[in-house]
Amino acid sequence: MGTTYKLYGWPGSGSFAVQVALEELAVPYERIWVARARFLQWMVFLSANVYESVLRIFYAERYSTRGSDDAAAIAAKATEDYFAQLAMLSQNLAPYVLGSEYSLADVYLYMLASWSPGEPGELQRRLPGIGAHAALVKGRPAVVKVEADHA
Repeated sequence: MGTTYKLYGWPGSGSFAVQVALEELAVPYERIWVARARFLQWMVFLSANVYESVLRIFYAERYSTRGSDDAAAIAAKATEDYFAQLAMLSQNLAPYVLGSEYSLADVYLYMLASWSPGEPGELQRRLPGIGAHAALVKGRPAVVKVEADHA
């Protein structure tokens, strides 16, 4: 018995090309239309804000013409921003980013939360909602498999 792929998309979106590819390959798939506006809202927030904060934390010297002279201050502000952004998002988890339905936005949040600066477990202590979310996502078979690949 072969794998049935799940294609998350929206009519008229970029999922069109992937759906055609699945059809061309004649592989079984399930098309799932997502709660698009909220999904895009959170994906943009995660990529434009949270991911950007992570970049400033770990590559702070790149964000100043003075390089390492300003790195500590830039990283400190980025860390403050990172925790504030995740705190705001944490208030909206129920238990997933889109409410009761798991989506790829949850995987993205899980990945970004795993890059948290500081000591292991600090993010979960500061934001228990993010910790609870991570526990839900961490146990998913796809996440377990990919984490093993990246270990």
